[in-house]
Amino acid sequence: MRLIRQQTIPVEVERELRAVDAALAGEPVEPELAELRDLALALRAERAVPPEQFVNALDARLEAGFPKPNASGSSKSPRRHSQPLAFATAAAAFLVVAVVLTSGPFSSGGGEPTTKEPVGQAEPARGGSAHPLAVPAGPAPAPSGAASLQEPRKVERAASITLSTPRNEVESVADDVLHTADRYGGFVLSSQVSGGDRDVGASITLRIPASRLQAAIADISKLAHVRSRSQSALDITGRFATPRRQLADATAERRALLIQLARAATANETASIRARLKLANDRIDAARATLRRLARRVTYSSVSVTVEPGPNTATGGSWSVGDALRDAARVLGVGAGVLILSLAVLVPISLLVGLGWAARRAYVRHARVAALDAVEKPATR
Repeated sequence: MRLIRQQTIPVEVERELRAVDAALAGEPVEPELAELRDLALALRAERAVPPEQFVNALDARLEAGFPKPNASGSSKSPRRHSQPLAFATAAAAFLVVAVVLTSGPFSSGGGEPTTKEPVGQAEPARGGSAHPLAVPAGPAPAPSGAASLQEPRKVERAASITLSTPRNEVESVADDVLHTADRYGGFVLSSQVSGGDRDVGASITLRIPASRLQAAIADISKLAHVRSRSQSALDITGRFATPRRQLADATAERRALLIQLARAATANETASIRARLKLANDRIDAARATLRRLARRVTYSSVSVTVEPGPNTATGGSWSVGDALRDAARVLGVGAGVLILSLAVLVPISLLVGLGWAARRAYVRHARVAALDAVEKPATR
């Protein structure tokens, strides 16, 4: 017998073969070989399913240890029946080997592995179709009839609370609001706290898990006097339909393009399919991002908290001697300010009036002296 010389498999081909084995075994694959993984899963999803009768017969032969057929004519019938399966197995093996050997471009570009979803998880279509994009059957979009009534409604909830507290406790109440959000698994979307003698207050926007919204609102309401409180609910179930339909269409198109990529024979055809794959992946990413944003609106409720300054009696405190002294000092300060402003206006006016009066007296004196001189001169002559 002639010996067959064993050829060394290139490192890149061996790496891709291992990636195919890992993908078929459900193990993780390197991100650079994500398209090869999807292609292997797509080919496995499109493989022919043997009849149940043949599977049972094969299991029976396995249990019997695969006995050798007799030389009689009755043993030829199983061989004739096994020939189509052998041809099909050989053709499938040839197709996989051909795809792997020509998968050099698979490791340089294409899709984004972080946003892809294994193709083998979906149920492929059975039956032929003239158009290549109609081969796989993607998940059907959610109907708007009776089936949608069984789906839980997607409700976005929001709340608004206005608290009133003494001026010197505004910052403390704002800190307690932030701690309450942390305690209930929420987070702060925005926070603005101002202090001083004039513009005192706080405005905080929180995101609280919808399942714990009522308990969080109850605890926030205990922090200070509640001046106003309101809640709202908005049904956004219908807004999920469009991105779900777009995701299903783009996913089905990507599966069909992966099958076309496996059957591509020229470099131009491969490049064209890769460009269409990139567009399909972009649409999948956009649809998933929209669904994530909508899901966050349902999962987390928006809570707006406003802390306003109020009188000390707002929280049940009494008017103390210290408060009286502070009020007296404030009144004296206001009076002193009014006095200073009055002096600033009256002093210049007084100076001007005094200067005018002095000038007038000097003028009158000078006129009187001149008149007396005029009377005395004729008398002396």
